[in-house]
Amino acid sequence: APSAKRLRQVRQNLKDVGAACVFHEPQFSDAAANIVIEGTGAKAGVLDPIGATLAPGRSAYRQLLVNLAAGLKACLSPS
Repeated sequence: APSAKRLRQVRQNLKDVGAACVFHEPQFSDAAANIVIEGTGAKAGVLDPIGATLAPGRSAYRQLLVNLAAGLKACLSPS
């Protein structure tokens, strides 16, 4: 787990670059992502690049790409 000092550094980097989103993978806790976005204006999003929630099959790769695009759009779209 990242130290408090490292989380502060990441938060400052997010502010410096004006990051819109911080993504985490569904198989990991979102705690660190939620901590680093506090006070930055960035949103937290979820991306599943390994398709952990997908059933194997012919359409799995297509669905993986659709899900990734939807996750990006959901977080990067203005609210």
